[in-house]
Amino acid sequence: MMTVRPTDQGATIAAELFRLTLAAKEAADQGRWDLVEAYYAQRGEQLEWVALSTSELGRIVRLDGAIVQRIRFAQSALSSAIQETAKTCRRLEGLRRGIGALSLDSGTIFLKA
Repeated sequence: MMTVRPTDQGATIAAELFRLTLAAKEAADQGRWDLVEAYYAQRGEQLEWVALSTSELGRIVRLDGAIVQRIRFAQSALSSAIQETAKTCRRLEGLRRGIGALSLDSGTIFLKA
């Protein structure tokens, strides 16, 4: 059973929700995804206690949108880095194979008589 807080605390909780969302956005801007997750967990706990007005909800949704954009940017950057790493690994593997072939060659030249 959910406990309902007095309505006069609704504005305070709404302000706390906005503060947590803003903190999550700042953490996302810094790439601190562990903090983003923690702020959203705290925010989730508060959401069960309050109904937000349309304007309050709009402010939070706009911040959430900015966080989503940051997440997509980070995902894109990671994807590019992974692809570049894979290319580098393939190049290194080719070099290793080439070096291995050279080390098998003793440098001795055999002449047929």
